[in-house]
Amino acid sequence: MGDNQNDRRSIWLILFDVIALITATFGSVLSSYKILSLILGIITCIILVALLVKEYSYVGAIIGVLVSGFLMVLMIHQILKKPIDEFSDKISEDAILGNLEVNVEELIVGYNDESGNKKITSDIDITKKLCETVVLNCIDYDIVLENYKVHENKIEFSNIPVGTYDIKIKLKGFSQYSGTIKLKENELTDNIWNRKICVQSDSEYKNFEVIILDNDNEILKGYTCDFKVLDMDYEINDIISNSDGKLPYTFSMPINLGFQITLHYDDETYESEYLVSDIDNPLQIQFSTPPKEKIPVSEHHQPNDAATIVSLPEWNIDEDMGIDGKRYGGGIKVIISDMFIEMGSNGSKDVVSRITIPLDGDDDETIFSGVFILDQSMYGSNSTGVITILINNEEVFTTGEIGGDTVTAFPFSVDFGDADSIIILTEAHLSGSDFVYGFVAEK
Repeated sequence: MGDNQNDRRSIWLILFDVIALITATFGSVLSSYKILSLILGIITCIILVALLVKEYSYVGAIIGVLVSGFLMVLMIHQILKKPIDEFSDKISEDAILGNLEVNVEELIVGYNDESGNKKITSDIDITKKLCETVVLNCIDYDIVLENYKVHENKIEFSNIPVGTYDIKIKLKGFSQYSGTIKLKENELTDNIWNRKICVQSDSEYKNFEVIILDNDNEILKGYTCDFKVLDMDYEINDIISNSDGKLPYTFSMPINLGFQITLHYDDETYESEYLVSDIDNPLQIQFSTPPKEKIPVSEHHQPNDAATIVSLPEWNIDEDMGIDGKRYGGGIKVIISDMFIEMGSNGSKDVVSRITIPLDGDDDETIFSGVFILDQSMYGSNSTGVITILINNEEVFTTGEIGGDTVTAFPFSVDFGDADSIIILTEAHLSGSDFVYGFVAEK
């Protein structure tokens, strides 16, 4: 009787083990946990073979091995074969399918102007461990795909149809990317769609503009510069400064990077390096260019007596200021004065000054431009004057009468053609103070 109970118990154990083995086999087919099902199947096979050997000796061993082998082959086949198409129940059989490969790049430098945004990027070495969130949402079929693989530094989605997708990617150490992509049939190459996306690192980014100045702290307009990221082979070449001396881009970079600006000036190059974390916006770069030759001017005035003084110091772009409250570029400061009036005399005096600027004729440029602006010391002054430009003794520009209540600048641009010189004629009426103005450039 005991032997019969043991036999029945063994048969029940074998039956339960067979059911468990069949369950593990179907689990590998239907479940997403295929590897776990395989492990359970192996354990169940070992138990089944052991039970059959115990119950039926060598015959049981042969049966157990054959049954287990068949079911194991079925499970391994299910694990190795491609996953079931997630769109199969929603799209027609003639739908165009392909594979999507996404190349994720890191933003090194962003630079934008009126024409749009541009960027310098670097490939990211992507691994599965680096991927925190990778989701592809098919808008057309309302399906969310989270099954992907990483191959050759690309994120790949297999066997997906033409359509519109929302994509969300978050890599460790980088900001999350969210965007919409459209996959079209005519964009397929070898059954593959290729897309590039750009992400920022978790480092703080700084936006900044660059203004270039010469050794005299004057703006450099129309000069060519190169922009290079330090310790990297990334460059932006042939950037031309605008009329304000500004490079025409707003740059965006991580604060832990550095860059170099190279100025091309009169067949020479000048370099300056910065860390993004250390700069202000805008960044003003003063290059050690050779000092400019001073304008070789000569001056004559009437009356030519000991009391009448006309001096022509340089306009200091950091200290001198126009009557309009603005600073200007370099040039000449014209000071017409009378010794007795400076000493407190209440008298008045008329002075005519002729400043001659010789032209060498070696330059093809024939446009003479600048700004006349009263010095801030003239505000409220009773002294007045008229400033005129003469070319070949003909008037080509005049300010008209200006004085202490004239708070506007007078920009000029004249063509001197083949003239040998330009004359700045000043007819000043001194009344209690000097007549002071700047013959300067725009800043």
